[in-house]
Amino acid sequence: MVLSPSPAARERVASAKRDAHRDPLPPEGRERGSCLNPAPCHPPARAAMSGARNPLKPKAHTPMAIDRSTVLKIATLARIRVPEAELDHLAGELQGIVQWVEQLNQVDVTGVEPMTSVRPMRLTMRKDEVSDGGIRDKILANAPEAAGGFFAVPKVVE
Repeated sequence: MVLSPSPAARERVASAKRDAHRDPLPPEGRERGSCLNPAPCHPPARAAMSGARNPLKPKAHTPMAIDRSTVLKIATLARIRVPEAELDHLAGELQGIVQWVEQLNQVDVTGVEPMTSVRPMRLTMRKDEVSDGGIRDKILANAPEAAGGFFAVPKVVE
């Protein structure tokens, strides 16, 4: 069974997208390339005009250094026990990953639309009809206990 959004739900999503991408600034107030979304979305330019620091735009680029203390902090946050003997090895591996990401950040993606999949996909559409499914008895056959056509559960509120 494939579910698809109702026409009303699709309209709400489309309306929200239109509202989110209204252009509040004149063209001269925009920063080019300040937004990852290809649609006209310009909160960074608004922040720049107000003098506030833009949280979406990174400050001066400095490569991140991974040392033993950083590996320990990451391991603690991930709730992973890392032996002392492996800290230096993991620091080197993580540093390599960070350098690879830095290389990716140097790629010019101007004009490239974001992808959600390697293949273009479209949701299968169906009629928006209200239905109870017609299989209540089959569903209730899996219940530990049923009463009056409903699942019977223990009382949890006294």
